[in-house]
Amino acid sequence: MKQESAIIYSRSLFIAVCASVITLTGCSSNSSNIATPPASATIKTSPPPPSYSSEHIKRNLIPSSEVAKNLRQIEVIFEGAKEKKVTSCSLSKVELPENPEIITRQLIKNDHPSTEVHYIQLIARYENSQKADVAFQKVRAKARSCPPKQNIPPKRTSRGTTMFPHRDTWKIEEGSIAGWQHLRGHERREFPRSMTRYNISFMVYDYAVRGNVLVCTYYSERQNPGESSNPIVRRATEILTKQLQKFS
Repeated sequence: MKQESAIIYSRSLFIAVCASVITLTGCSSNSSNIATPPASATIKTSPPPPSYSSEHIKRNLIPSSEVAKNLRQIEVIFEGAKEKKVTSCSLSKVELPENPEIITRQLIKNDHPSTEVHYIQLIARYENSQKADVAFQKVRAKARSCPPKQNIPPKRTSRGTTMFPHRDTWKIEEGSIAGWQHLRGHERREFPRSMTRYNISFMVYDYAVRGNVLVCTYYSERQNPGESSNPIVRRATEILTKQLQKFS
């Protein structure tokens, strides 16, 4: 009888332990199925593009002293800018769409050909950033279509003078500068040495857009044969960066 009682007791204990294990396993399984509420999603929104007023632009034009020494401002006679058009390779012109407000300025130093400097600004202010971007894309398409090399015949200017025949080389680069989308054209213009001693000019054409404004500038210096254009490019970059920072 004692042996049977022990067997019955052992079986009861085994059943109780199994029941406990099943209960615990069931609880564990149920707890793993409890849905965790999703974390709240954070939506990042970009700030709206800036909108520049006409007064802001005029008030923040770079001083001539920060462009080069002894520059003087003259009436705008530069090809393209005087007609409120953007100048591109070999003094070709791009008419801007959508009739923007145009601000132009021309600064020169021409006391001696070896130190000659030209700086021209054409700034187009639009109603909104979409129109400014359309204008930038048109200027960009023109710059991309310019041939890398071309010979330019003598040309009669609107001022009654004649530009000597010359050979132009052209290349572009794109990126950003001071927070503005930017495209730059490098142009080297070589005149026959028989016509002028200082027969090489190097030009930097810059086009930058941000918000409702398109900034177009032209910076040129004389260059002696064999000289690197890198110092001219650096000066043009410094000037453009200062100007865009003043606007921003």
